[in-house]
Amino acid sequence: MSALTRLARLYETELSDNQKAIETYSKVLAVSETYETYEHLGNCYYRCGKFREAIEHYKLAITLNCSAFAWKRIAECYENLKHYDRALNYFELALSLEPSEELHRRIGTCQIYLENFKAAIRSLRQAVELQDSAECQSLIANCYYLLEEYEMAIEHYQKSIDLDDSNVNTLYNMAICFDQKEQFLVSRGLYEAVLQLDPTHTSSLYNLANIMLVLGKNSESAALF
Repeated sequence: MSALTRLARLYETELSDNQKAIETYSKVLAVSETYETYEHLGNCYYRCGKFREAIEHYKLAITLNCSAFAWKRIAECYENLKHYDRALNYFELALSLEPSEELHRRIGTCQIYLENFKAAIRSLRQAVELQDSAECQSLIANCYYLLEEYEMAIEHYQKSIDLDDSNVNTLYNMAICFDQKEQFLVSRGLYEAVLQLDPTHTSSLYNLANIMLVLGKNSESAALF
């Protein structure tokens, strides 16, 4: 490793001065083009929020070494730019080199943003096969909810809760599914569970008050409004 490269690494890792690191890595490139230098430049631009510049340098890195890390980083840049169709393509390229739970999950998330909910479910199920998680189960449930398949949504929200029973959003979303099925006694219990975790959860307070009205408990409903 050259003295100039060591200096660039010092700016990047020890001093957290990405701009100085970019300037120094650029000088390194004038002497010798390597995958590592382009990757480090991409990382510096990424941390600065300069995603288009990061993409440019990761793509140059890939011309020297086809790397799952660089494909994934390009995808993450496009995610930050809200170009989810492009992000999806690059996550799939990374997946083709290094299959992982994370990449299946990230592909599923992009599909959700693109409103391809059935495709998202397929990707998220593949993630679960590699490593089950409350997050993936909740995302699958969200897709079924958006497809108005409430029984399937409830099934996967329950799987998510079995893995993590402290997630307010999962409990709340499951309650909404039971509201859709007009099973208000069940949704009431779920809203109350949400409020035990977060007494200021206004949507749960409002929905619980409405349920009390439906159940004829007017005084309890008034106390919640």
